[in-house]
Amino acid sequence: MLFILVACASVPPVTPAPRDPPKKEEIERLEAEDPTWKLLQIVNPIYPRKPFYDGIEGWVVLEYDVYEDGVPRNIKVKDSSPKDLFDSAAIKALEQFLYEPIKKGGESEVKPLIGLNRLFHFKIQRKP
Repeated sequence: MLFILVACASVPPVTPAPRDPPKKEEIERLEAEDPTWKLLQIVNPIYPRKPFYDGIEGWVVLEYDVYEDGVPRNIKVKDSSPKDLFDSAAIKALEQFLYEPIKKGGESEVKPLIGLNRLFHFKIQRKP
């Protein structure tokens, strides 16, 4: 006798983050505010598997610095919701960003960007 077990995968309902993300005007020093640097490469974070399949959404605000090499450094989680769930995915994405200083005239030295902030949203797009 052969039994075939078929699992019906039901899609869980989406659970929004426990707290709303801060509005852009509430976040101190967004990277777009400095005209002396150009953002060359943006990498979207990879949605962590478990929260995705569990239908959990969230957000992360990261604080970081950018020096002459254009790579984000000193990355810290400033705030997130749900706490710690999406932090590492956001950090991994930000580590792959790349900035280029915009040198004007004969400028030889570029000021580093200190204390920038970036908001990452983790939202699940469901098909109706």
